Parts: sequence; structure tokens; C-alpha cells
Amino acid sequence: MGEIFFLKLVLGFGYFIAPYFSNRFFLNHSSIYRRIHSISLLVYLFVLRFNLPILNLIWIAFSLLGFLLLFLQNRENLFHKNTYLGFLPLGFSMVSTLWYVSGSNQFYLLGYDQIWSLYAAVHGCFIGWLFLSGVVYISQKNPDSKVIPFFVLFLVIFFLIIAIGIYQSKALKRIGVIGYCFLVPSVILHSFTLMKNKFSKYLMGFCFSFVSFTLFFAICYEFQWTFGFDFQNYRNMTFLHGGTNALVVVPLFLLALDREYQLPADS
Repeated sequence: MGEIFFLKLVLGFGYFIAPYFSNRFFLNHSSIYRRIHSISLLVYLFVLRFNLPILNLIWIAFSLLGFLLLFLQNRENLFHKNTYLGFLPLGFSMVSTLWYVSGSNQFYLLGYDQIWSLYAAVHGCFIGWLFLSGVVYISQKNPDSKVIPFFVLFLVIFFLIIAIGIYQSKALKRIGVIGYCFLVPSVILHSFTLMKNKFSKYLMGFCFSFVSFTLFFAICYEFQWTFGFDFQNYRNMTFLHGGTNALVVVPLFLLALDREYQLPADS
């Protein structure tokens, strides 16, 4: 399987689940958001099959819709129980879809070619839109927490550091990678301590196990001379590290939260 096609498949999976959780966590199960999401998914598949990338502009419009709905639904209580933080993951949805549209149409945004644009779109989707959605959702369910807002802040900061460094500065990128290697497991462990639902705890435990593996893999890749591994000639980081995080770690994290807060706790 080619790298570009794999990235499009992973991104398609992200665009399938991200609006689902956004709607459940932040948009009060909006019917119009759900309908436009269904249409956007059909367009994604159509473009993947028939190569008409200009149609992907619908994803930017869809992301703007989510941002607008969050404001309209909460304009009277934006600062109640950290509601305003929901704008962060929905803002990342716009970042991700913008990179996707740019890459698929060869717009060369900031000089990024198709493959680098897809990497930016995937990271924006899974770290910014999806994982950050979960952390913001925890913050809204635990508004008195003094720790979770710092998790939110540093997730955004390290994302920006990696986004800047991945194309221009290896030193900056490594700072971001090291930051995430401490931050992401800390977020998952802290989330685990807040849970009362037994099944949610199992899901979060599996999530922690998988993310520990993928982050160790990331450290090996960034500091190869330390561990004696050579990943430069392989696509392991894309298929193994990226694929596991996108298809396993992030969905487990969000499913655990959904089970914890949207369903009654186990007796």
C-alpha cells in the first residue's frame, strides 16, 4: 500500500469518527451537523474514487459549521464549565481540513507538497480535533480541576512546536516529541483516575498500553543513535506508529470517555 493512499485512508477514518464525537461532546447531538457530516463523507469517498479534489471544499464549510453551531448553542454561557474550550478542537478541525484541501488540490500551502499536507491534516485531525476533544470534554465534566487546563494548554503548545519543527527544525520537533511522550501518558493516566465505570477503565488501560508502545517507537526514531535502531529506510513511523495511534489509541481514549460520561456507571 502506498504511503499517500494509506494517509488518505487514515484521514478518512478520522473524518468519520471526529464529527461523531464532536457532536456528542460539544454540539448537543445536532441533526444538521450529522446530516452535513454524512454528505461530506460521501464526497470524501467520491473524491477518493474519481479524483475530483475541488469537491473537498465541503470539508472546510463543514468545519466552519461546527464552529458556528458551538457558538450559537452556547452564546449565553460560553464561560460556564469551560464551554469555550470546545472551540479549540473544532478550530483544529478547520486546520486539518484546510491542509487536506490544500494537499488534495496541490495548492502548496506554506510550500508543503501533497504528502506533507496530508501529514499535517492527519496530525491536525487526530491530535487536535480528536484527542484534544477528549481532554476538553474531561475539562468540561470536571470544571474544578486545576490540572486539566494545563493539559489542554500544553497539548496545543507541543502541537505547534512539532508543526513548525517537522518541516524546518529537527531540534524543535524533538522538543515537541519529548513533550508529548510525557504529556500524553499523563493525560491518559489522569483520565483513568477520574473514571468510575469499569469498562471505561479497561478501555483506558488498553489505551495507555498502546500509547506507551507508540511513544517509545517515536523516541527510537528521533534518537536512533541512542537505541541503535535505524528507521530511516522504512515507513514504520507512518504505518506502525501513526497507524496504531490513529486506529487504536485515539478511538480507545474517546470511547472510554463516551462510556464514562454518556452512559451510567457500572454498579
